[in-house]
Amino acid sequence: MESSDGLKVLKVSQKGYTERRKEPLPMKVIDHEDQSWFLFEHDGTLLLDVNCSHSFVGYTYLIALNDDELAAYEKGGHEYLSALAHDVHYTAPIVEDSQSPFRGRDLSRQYSELTMEAVRQWRAELS
Repeated sequence: MESSDGLKVLKVSQKGYTERRKEPLPMKVIDHEDQSWFLFEHDGTLLLDVNCSHSFVGYTYLIALNDDELAAYEKGGHEYLSALAHDVHYTAPIVEDSQSPFRGRDLSRQYSELTMEAVRQWRAELS
């Protein structure tokens, strides 16, 4: 059962009281570019997960789109996201001396389980 404030209410039968806790909302794949990026929606936020590689180092870099990026995405759609992913990749935000404007915005650790589950769900729906 869910309360009006969006909290899940769980009945604990042995003690006869209710516990309120926030259940994580599911994340959804909205768009993607094969082997380049995924766009996710989670709790009203759009997140771009960019596949980056530099020499022998490969990683993903997940950013929440800011207001300027959201406005550009509304105008440019998929093509804009491809250009943004290119910018994230080629500015190498994980490099120690990087001057990347995306440095410090990585949310990969925070959302790793949700992004993996969203991709699994998305792939299952495709097959």
